[in-house]
Amino acid sequence: MTSQEAQDYIRRYLEVLGEGDKRGGRRNPSQLPASKENILTAIKLEIAQLYFINSATEELVCPLVHAAMFIDSFTHEALDTQAFVRNMRERQHEIQGFHKELMNIERTDSFYWQRVYALIGVGLETKSQTFFDQLKSRLGLGAKPASNAGQTTIFRHFEDRIVLD
Repeated sequence: MTSQEAQDYIRRYLEVLGEGDKRGGRRNPSQLPASKENILTAIKLEIAQLYFINSATEELVCPLVHAAMFIDSFTHEALDTQAFVRNMRERQHEIQGFHKELMNIERTDSFYWQRVYALIGVGLETKSQTFFDQLKSRLGLGAKPASNAGQTTIFRHFEDRIVLD
């Protein structure tokens, strides 16, 4: 996900969140511009972007934290008030914890974005990396699974070799 995509997801999510009289109530998940996980990832990337450009002020970060708190209101199931409030607090602690962890990463670090993606849990793959991984799996190269413990191999052991002079 690029920074532009993240900003687009957040903008569209905030529009849906602010619509209508459903504030605090259950909303239809089909209204979301992306999956809940993608929206949370977008929010975290936006916070990381704000921190990177040294603009992570309370006025900009708090609306993102509050938006993340209400992501669980998009559900088909009836909302239990206690569970919903507990989920809201968990989301708030999750985003605030991410922000605190982000503060431990040096903005000038040349691997800043790799560390951010690792913190978020997003895998970094390039097109050539995935191509070679697919090629290895097709050809049967690379690390073998450890499930071959009980099977016999076609290779002979070193002791079984004949010594030639």
